[in-house]
Amino acid sequence: MELKIKEKSPEIQQIQQVTKQMCDDFLFSQGTKLDEQQKVMFYNLAVQFNLNPFKQEIRVIPFGEGWNYVTGYQVYVARAEATGLLDGWHVEPISVKPIFRGTENDPGELIGARITIFRKDWQNPFIWEVTLKEFDKGQSSWEKMPEFMIKKVCIGQGFRLAFPNELGGLPYLQEEIEGIAHEEITSHLLRSESVEAPQLKNTVYNP
Repeated sequence: MELKIKEKSPEIQQIQQVTKQMCDDFLFSQGTKLDEQQKVMFYNLAVQFNLNPFKQEIRVIPFGEGWNYVTGYQVYVARAEATGLLDGWHVEPISVKPIFRGTENDPGELIGARITIFRKDWQNPFIWEVTLKEFDKGQSSWEKMPEFMIKKVCIGQGFRLAFPNELGGLPYLQEEIEGIAHEEITSHLLRSESVEAPQLKNTVYNP
């Protein structure tokens, strides 16, 4: 299942400003039972990054004994496009294929995903890879659609690294949270700072 192929950015439309009242209306309509501190965190993320909860740009999901705040990969792509610097992107699965005769059409074993992001202000494309075993914890969605799920993780990480100033501090994707410790995610949201790129492996870029 292919998520996206390199394409040009569409025209940017006027975006409605998210308010605390909008967040209250959403939480009430969903019957989400957050305590006051959790509500403040939701307000801060939604208002600071202008994430419209009615458009599923920010959601609250049960996680461990509490809640976590997530967004969708479409938000990352839209924010990157809004910079005017995104020049297309492509995500693909990484598989290990058998080398024996007669297995040419065998898709092989899925082991991860790779994203290539083109920026107008970079000479070379940005390439990032993630491995399936890091995030697949056996949940039903991963059992049914492992390629689709690992592609979404790769998109989330790749775009945050390629556009750290614009995407730093945004909520993670649900697919990422399922494979990351609760303490690490909570710490990231409490800081709400720009993401600092880790030591990159197998990555080509030249800003």
